[in-house]
Amino acid sequence: MNLADSNSGWTTSRRPRSKPETLLASLAFSLLGVSLGLLLLALGGCKPNEDPLEKARALHAAGRYPASVEPLRNLLSENPDDAEINYLYGSALRRTGAPDMAIWALRKAAESPEWRFRAGLELGTAALEGQEWENALLIAGDLLKESPDDPKALLIRAQALMGKKADPEQALADFERIIELEPENVMAHSSRAAALITLGRVEDASEAMAGLNAVAGEAGVGEGIRGTICVTEALFASERGEQEESEELFSKCAEEFPRHPTVIEEYAGYYDARGEREQATEILREALAARPNSGSMRMVLSRRLISGGDFEASEALLREGIALENLRAKGDAWVALADHHVALGDLPAAAEAFEKSLEFVETPTPFQTLSFADVLARSGQHDRALEVASGLDNDVYRGLVESRVYYDRGEPARALERLDEVLPFWPNNPGARYYAARSAEQLGDFPRAVEEYRQAIRSSPAFTEAGLRLGLIFEATGDGANAWAAVAPYAEAAPADAEAAALQVRLASRYGPERKLQSVMQMLLARPIRGRAIAERAGFIAQVAGPEAAIQAIREIETLDLAKPANADALRTLLRLLAETQQPDAALALADAALQAKPDAALFHLARGE
Repeated sequence: MNLADSNSGWTTSRRPRSKPETLLASLAFSLLGVSLGLLLLALGGCKPNEDPLEKARALHAAGRYPASVEPLRNLLSENPDDAEINYLYGSALRRTGAPDMAIWALRKAAESPEWRFRAGLELGTAALEGQEWENALLIAGDLLKESPDDPKALLIRAQALMGKKADPEQALADFERIIELEPENVMAHSSRAAALITLGRVEDASEAMAGLNAVAGEAGVGEGIRGTICVTEALFASERGEQEESEELFSKCAEEFPRHPTVIEEYAGYYDARGEREQATEILREALAARPNSGSMRMVLSRRLISGGDFEASEALLREGIALENLRAKGDAWVALADHHVALGDLPAAAEAFEKSLEFVETPTPFQTLSFADVLARSGQHDRALEVASGLDNDVYRGLVESRVYYDRGEPARALERLDEVLPFWPNNPGARYYAARSAEQLGDFPRAVEEYRQAIRSSPAFTEAGLRLGLIFEATGDGANAWAAVAPYAEAAPADAEAAALQVRLASRYGPERKLQSVMQMLLARPIRGRAIAERAGFIAQVAGPEAAIQAIREIETLDLAKPANADALRTLLRLLAETQQPDAALALADAALQAKPDAALFHLARGE
């Protein structure tokens, strides 16, 4: 569910990656979890008995990490310094989607000589999953001092180097050393191919892919990994310019792995890249028709329809899923409908749909409960959000919801106090950092706000609007360089954010140089938020050169259609400037022309009334 993918939720110069590189990296990271999971199998294969610690070990040995979290938390409350309990608890948290929360327990475990190396491997993996490349490199360096040829430590270092784009040659050497030590290591083979792509050695990467296929076959890997390998080969062919071969391979992959989400999505993406959007959509429709109970495929198609602005078709598709007899499919469709309502900005409807989805879950996970409480809080249903959050045993999760409610109720001091209890256990939660910054800003503690915004950006640059708000603080203090450094990455990640566009225009206008201003305006004029950008630029011109100059600047934009609602900000600014220069007839003529073209546009009625 995508409920947290906005600046309101709680719950992650470079050479652009090619598609095969991205897929291979993803494959390698997923296998990394499998590999260290097998390590735990070796460590904790005891049979369950009456000892709760033995039971926790057995749950880990069976791969049942979620079931072990609460028992281990209870054990830890009684034995907070026990290294093994901390290790198992941190390991379970990492595998249940909370790597940041796992860190404190794993660090505690690492204080014990007996558990230091194993905890270090988990810490390094958690750092990779959190994209903390420098931290992962430091951890891997310490591990390799103790055991220079440990394959898992080598893998952590190599993956961190790849993620940081720091030294692909060293990463390649590490992957090749792992293959020497473990010739059947599928993960090392896939990562080696990714490193070769990064180095521009595409032909060598193709050979590596062939070797990966052979190793995967010998290792008997599952359909999920084989499907990913298959579609990566098709993408390789496309990158080499072999379009006919690529299309044949994609078709073969779709036929062999018709239920594989990555295969279907990449097949559709292949046609998208060729500008054949309808063909891509049809591939997804056919895949869903073959698997009508596939909740993931239904959500993928729904999001595609939403991205194209076809909200009616998206809702119809999801209502079809809700009408299915399969209970899991019905529940998945309700989750997808909640996601749909979030995209529409209808949070009360999203909360209602998500609550319906929980009726099809025997026992909601803590994260599902947190997500439900979060969307309730975001939709303004504060009492209900607190009621739902009270059922969470995890105090960190409860604290996230409670602090959000306190903030929304205008109690920033109370919100910040609660967040101070949360952040030590989940230091890299970008939503928590963002609301800590917002609370500090309201309290007038701007140094704290700046630091919290920076941490939110480090944790996940595009997850919140921290970059925009940090830029606004620096703008207010006259620090144009830092303001630009804060807002530019955010604006790139959120190209439809009109406030970010306006800030970029103000900064480029005020601080220059001229080439930056020209570049910014050229970029923004090609985006849907062009009206706001033009209005901001005209406002600056009016301040420094007068309203007549601003009017002329707007009228000189030949491609500007003032009868489009998307350009309403530019129209309103022009009308205001005409009024200031005693040209009411010209202003009324423009307003009437816009209303004649779009009589139902509320923004045009507002502009004329002003």
